[in-house]
Amino acid sequence: REFLGNKSLVVKVTKLAKWKTAIQFITILVFLGSQVINNFYMYTDIINIFIEFTCTLLIWITSLISLYTGINYLRTSYGHLSTRKK
Repeated sequence: REFLGNKSLVVKVTKLAKWKTAIQFITILVFLGSQVINNFYMYTDIINIFIEFTCTLLIWITSLISLYTGINYLRTSYGHLSTRKK
């Protein structure tokens, strides 16, 4: 998207890409929040495992969404990526 912006081509942001960004922010907040809270209140092992699993799952979900949206952006802009003049 950024590269094509230099060529005056606008590729619309998809709703899925916006959801991906939101999930990434939530993942970061959950992870950092759990670290801060854990410094003041020692969690039990089961809560630590749950938080770690949740963060890992969210990271995998956002990675798969990133791959999917990246492929879609590439498909959409493939014709404009050529440097040859027609």
